[in-house]
Amino acid sequence: MTALLWIATSFLLALWSGCLYLGHQLTAWALQGMAQGAGVDWSQALGDGAWAAWLAPWLDPAWLQATQLALTTILQGLGPWLTVAPGLMAWITPLVWVVWAMGAMVLVAAAGAGHWWLRRRAGHKARLQPGH
Repeated sequence: MTALLWIATSFLLALWSGCLYLGHQLTAWALQGMAQGAGVDWSQALGDGAWAAWLAPWLDPAWLQATQLALTTILQGLGPWLTVAPGLMAWITPLVWVVWAMGAMVLVAAAGAGHWWLRRRAGHKARLQPGH
């Protein structure tokens, strides 16, 4: 049972690492594009509805339009702040490492506690069985 626990923990740790890596790479790509002046017209990018077409069967179209409008407004409001994009990666990379380490510590600590609990429970069951 403890082997299964550690296998699951390894899988979750790999998933955690992969998600943070992917997020970091996407952030670096976006910030690099902004630094080179490749601005995005958010109203056109979100307003074309192509990304929402496959969601239409599951979500209310009025809600999708409201979400598009809200995202467009938020992203356009962030526009002036994006001029500092080149300097952001200088502190985003260490931040990602800190968040990764904290998440990894939580996963490993939870697995360690689970390992301890499983061993203790197995020892307790062995003492309760007759003939031991």
